[in-house]
Amino acid sequence: MADLQNEPIQDGTGATADEKTQGIADQVKADVDLGSADADVSAELQQRATEAGVPMTATDADAIADDIADSR
Repeated sequence: MADLQNEPIQDGTGATADEKTQGIADQVKADVDLGSADADVSAELQQRATEAGVPMTATDADAIADDIADSR
């Protein structure tokens, strides 16, 4: 059986902060689409950003959460 990634990869990609933020947004959107994300998408975004060491303000998280909601 393949190993599963249960935690963020720690800065192993050389990605910029914007690219990391987009990656987090993409992951959360996929989880929302699957119905496996928290109801508070903004809080989920901020939690994942914190875990990944990516700076994200509450205002940024709210804007991304709105974009995710609008895309559904």
